Amino acid sequence: MIKVLNDEIVSFSRYENNQIIYIDKEGKDYKVKNEITYGNWIKTYKDIPHIKVEGLEDKNFHSKILKNFQLNYKVNSVHLFYNQYGGFSFKEHTDNTDVLLYIVKGSKKVYSDNHPILVKEEQAILIPKGTKHKVDSDPDTWALSIGCE
Repeated sequence: MIKVLNDEIVSFSRYENNQIIYIDKEGKDYKVKNEITYGNWIKTYKDIPHIKVEGLEDKNFHSKILKNFQLNYKVNSVHLFYNQYGGFSFKEHTDNTDVLLYIVKGSKKVYSDNHPILVKEEQAILIPKGTKHKVDSDPDTWALSIGCE
């Protein structure tokens, strides 16, 4: 599955549709197409600490995950988060939908009220809508964020 997800990071159509985002060390995000040519993105994306790809609900990755966890949610969005070097991608924040965070590879600590919950490979955590949280990733962690209700 990692190869398939990596293909999304370098997808020309995702690039053209402004669905690839990189996140700097301060947690500020940038649409790749607005900042970097596609050719330069392909050459340099492996140097970017945090990458997000939006719009993956069209790939149906979520169906198998929801089925494996016996969940019956309506899916609003599916995003890939790839954290190459570890650390926090974003500062503490809330989401406007419930989020099922599924770890494809690696592990993450999800902090809510400063209490860490370790989520390992092939595990998931449901973060309810409006819950303040931040996520600390181990290096080379791949995760799918599934917005649902």
